[in-house]
Amino acid sequence: MAIRFPALALLLLLTPAVAHRLGGASQRAAPPAPVGEAPAVGKDGAYDSKDHACAACKFAATGSCAMYKSCVCY
Repeated sequence: MAIRFPALALLLLLTPAVAHRLGGASQRAAPPAPVGEAPAVGKDGAYDSKDHACAACKFAATGSCAMYKSCVCY
């Protein structure tokens, strides 16, 4: 048991440094360019049609690294 604690402590101390060297050194790419055009919002604050709402979702989602696969129109 006495050997496990120092090894665990050393592992916990070195893990952030190794992760920083592996992941932090690479350059991050710019987000992708949005596809299409953002439609205008109607007077009531909503989109005028389902097609406009889907186009707005597609425009927002394709311009984001985190959302580009999340917009599904039915």
